[in-house]
Amino acid sequence: MMGALFLCALAWFGLPGPVRPPTLTLNLTVMGFSASGFTLTGACAKDAAPPAHAGMAVSIANTGGLFGAALLQRLSGYWIDQLHGGRTDFNTYGAQDFKVCLRLHMAAVAIAMLAAALLRDRSPTPHPAPVAAGLQPTR
Repeated sequence: MMGALFLCALAWFGLPGPVRPPTLTLNLTVMGFSASGFTLTGACAKDAAPPAHAGMAVSIANTGGLFGAALLQRLSGYWIDQLHGGRTDFNTYGAQDFKVCLRLHMAAVAIAMLAAALLRDRSPTPHPAPVAAGLQPTR
């Protein structure tokens, strides 16, 4: 859910028209709030892996997130440069160029959401059944 909220907030930047400060503040607040959902990546990775490999799963998830951020920045810069025929002087870049790069970032968030939807819990212990209101669990 937080990923979908983040994706919507990111898509807002791609809308036509100028960005006004009050709506920008609200949108950045929504992005900051929804980005907190990404911290659950480590917990999900730990739960999806066998207990003996939980530490390795968390480190791979963390490395993947950092590598993804670094790779997206490089790809965004390359894409913007290619839009201008390889010229790299800053005066040729405009807001529209960065809006085009948002599509790349939105695709990355969508792929991450799809991967999270496909993730299944593989813990060896079954989850306890929910306790109905007023009933005590049997021992």
